[in-house]
Amino acid sequence: LSGLLAAGLVIAVALLLTGVVVAAARPDLPVGRQTSFVGLIDSLAAGEPGGFFGLGFVVLLATPAARVVGLLIAFVRRRAWVFVGAALLVLAILVTSGYLGLVAG
Repeated sequence: LSGLLAAGLVIAVALLLTGVVVAAARPDLPVGRQTSFVGLIDSLAAGEPGGFFGLGFVVLLATPAARVVGLLIAFVRRRAWVFVGAALLVLAILVTSGYLGLVAG
């Protein structure tokens, strides 16, 4: 599972650096903050740097949640029910935090 964290970090950094390169190469393009996934996809399709920044941050934030899901699956396979409960609690906290962040934003 450590490979998952490393891969997520590498992908996020690559996306963020791509955004920096695009912003430097084309200063006429807006570097706006995306407030929805549709806006993020539209921004990426247009090649705007804000789309790369947004996707990079989404990948960076989703990586720990993906690790918790991976651990949850491993704990279920091992029938380690106490750890399954702990992983579910952590996942519930992550999902609730993400939801509240979206609603408040």
